[in-house]
This record gives sequence, C-alpha cells and structure tokens, in this order.
Amino acid sequence: MYSQAILALTAFFGCFVGLAFLGTFASVLLACFSVVRIRLVMYFTCGLMYFLAIFTFVFLILLGILGPTISQICAYTDGKLATGAGTYDFFDKLGS
Repeated sequence: MYSQAILALTAFFGCFVGLAFLGTFASVLLACFSVVRIRLVMYFTCGLMYFLAIFTFVFLILLGILGPTISQICAYTDGKLATGAGTYDFFDKLGS
C-alpha cells in the first residue's frame, strides 16, 4: 500500500515536470516562430498545470487538517493496546 502511494505521487508530480517541460519548450518555439498550434499547446499546458496546482493545494490542505487528527488517534490507540488492561478498557469503552 505504501509503495503504491509513492508510485502514484511520483507519477502525479512527474506529470507536473513533463507539463512544465512541454510549456517551456512551447514558449521557446513560440518566441522563434509565430505558429497558432504552438500557442494552443502552451495554453493547454498552462491551463492543465493550473488545475493540477489547485487540486494539489486542496489535497494538501485536507491532508494538513486530517494528518494531526489521525496521528493523535493512532497514538491513543497504540497507548491503549500496549497493555492487557488497556486493551480490555479500550474495547470495553468501544462496545458501549
């Protein structure tokens, strides 16, 4: 599961790098040649990168909100399950 998440994030940010390279290449070509198709490629690249940046920003905000909460829950659960009495107390409170 962890390696799949790393692979997904690597692919996602690899798309960012690829799109940035494509946009830079289109900008250089547009500076040398005034072709409408190259301008459209640059607009498409910039627009797609803009929406990917907004998606990433929202994802990181949500992760920043959920991360500490999940960490606190895991620390509490780990502390409770470390001993037999804590385990009994944890599951007793969980059931009621």
